[in-house]
Amino acid sequence: MKRWKVNVVDYGFSLIDKESFYLIRNYESVEQRKESQDAFYGSYEWINGPEKDIMNCIDTYNTVVTDNATFLTKLNDEKRTTTG
Repeated sequence: MKRWKVNVVDYGFSLIDKESFYLIRNYESVEQRKESQDAFYGSYEWINGPEKDIMNCIDTYNTVVTDNATFLTKLNDEKRTTTG
């Protein structure tokens, strides 16, 4: 992922639904996200590698885009609430 300038912040299984998985990525900007994803999902490695196997495991997916300051504030608030 580093080659495509993708910063993976966190990933794992949902706490609510063990059939669901999440992946949180961080980008410098919306434009950089588009460039990075276009490069990655258009790459030979993805198309001729795990694409079909991974996509066959996905029924639905959601994308949420938020600015870092808002996300980090909410994430820190949530951690204080659940651990404090």
